[in-house]
Amino acid sequence: MRLNKVINKYVAYNKQIERRMESSSGGAVSAILETLAKDDYYFCGAVFDDGLKVRHVLTNDPLFISRISGYKPVASEYKQVFPEIKELLADQKRVVFIGTPAQCNELLEYVHTHDNLILVDIINSPFIAQELLDKYIKEKTALYNSEVESIRFYDKEFPYEYSKRITLKNGRTYFTHSEEPFDRLLMSGEFTPDDPSREAFKSLDERVGDITIGSYKQESPNDGMGYAYISANSEAGIELMNKSRKRLVMVSEGDSIDSKRVRYQSGRMNKSINVQSLNDKSLQELSPSKKTGFKSSRLYHYIKSLFLGAKFAQWNPLTFLRFVKLNYFTKGIHTDCYSDGFFYIAPKCALKLVNGFEIELHGPLKMGTRRIKESKQETRLRMERGSRIIVHEHCSFGAGSNVEIYKNALLEVGDLQSNAELTITCGERISLGSPVNMARNSSIRDTNGHIMAIPGYKMTRPVIIGNHTWLCDGCTIMPGVTVGDGAIVGASSFVTKKVAPFTMVQGFPAVEVGGIRYFRI
Repeated sequence: MRLNKVINKYVAYNKQIERRMESSSGGAVSAILETLAKDDYYFCGAVFDDGLKVRHVLTNDPLFISRISGYKPVASEYKQVFPEIKELLADQKRVVFIGTPAQCNELLEYVHTHDNLILVDIINSPFIAQELLDKYIKEKTALYNSEVESIRFYDKEFPYEYSKRITLKNGRTYFTHSEEPFDRLLMSGEFTPDDPSREAFKSLDERVGDITIGSYKQESPNDGMGYAYISANSEAGIELMNKSRKRLVMVSEGDSIDSKRVRYQSGRMNKSINVQSLNDKSLQELSPSKKTGFKSSRLYHYIKSLFLGAKFAQWNPLTFLRFVKLNYFTKGIHTDCYSDGFFYIAPKCALKLVNGFEIELHGPLKMGTRRIKESKQETRLRMERGSRIIVHEHCSFGAGSNVEIYKNALLEVGDLQSNAELTITCGERISLGSPVNMARNSSIRDTNGHIMAIPGYKMTRPVIIGNHTWLCDGCTIMPGVTVGDGAIVGASSFVTKKVAPFTMVQGFPAVEVGGIRYFRI
């Protein structure tokens, strides 16, 4: 085993925001690969294949750089590329290999040469068993009724550690931005195989690679996009870092870097894993509970809801009494205490709920959310007979909003965050994905409310707003419109036609102005 003494340390991140969003750290791997690609290097790193198994690929195609950069929770199949690398080196070709310290060490022992070979070792968390990831993919396939095409872990479009971007083969894209049973099992170590080689390569002062890259916890300033810890461990590593500087923003350099902020998770690992249990139970059943005792009881959740109801009511006693009446004594409002599924109202809320309405809550419905406590903006909700609201995760109507749901119509919400003065007019069906962000003065309607003698005219046409969409200030969504996943509707836009996924539209009427791969609000 060959170890290099660390020569210099850096904290940096990629100048390209897209590369940072693709990476589990600061996009340093992308910067280094792009630098070497200019020098005609072949690069080898771990990717998800078409079957969502993790394996190393050897290529000189720059399109693979983003696939190599993302986090993979399972160990890669890598030895199959060793003969190809050895053959390239024998032909005087240049190769960069990105892998764990153990993988880098095995490659070096196999090729018996360091000429034309750059090793980049990754400071990684313990890997889980492939069977746990397979189980997660299987459950998502059943939930979304389509096969999973790809998963991006630690998706930086959201400021949450457990965010994921899940792309399906049917073209839809879903986003999770809260902790799931899979995440708790991943961190528990119950399905993490024992790795005896891990301790041998744990030191940050002696490394196998010419370059070492890991995730760095930067406290201030911190934009949430990730920072990379980098160490150069050889003269080749120093030279490579000097070439890569033009692609990086250097935050700090040298011995002043606090090694305790390098995210190196030793984790709990098991010598024997009961993989069979994955066939017998769901991940929810296998997952360790976050809360036990009184905090997991129904009584605790009801007491918590009363406190939150009083707080959202700004401690106004009359508004709080309305909250109690709505949630505990109103027929048609169906609450769920374990998911915080309650109807929260702020002062100055005007409600007209006609007998026969239904509100089904699997998450909180907040009416009149306001940033300024003293604001007198009235928030209005009118529901006619047979009308329904279903909240799957979270729904917040900003102060001054006006929501009307006509007879037998359905407003279905995944996760909605809205600013002030939103208008929703629902005559048949409006479906909002997860999450949907709506700026102030934005409007959605699925009905014109009037009969017109025009061939093919329909008074109501459903509106569907996809997942992770952003409807900007003053935009209007007209009947029959579908806004695709990951799309942005620009300010003051008037939308009358379908908006394709991951595009931005702008104007009156709105037209496509470009594609967009990632965004974060």
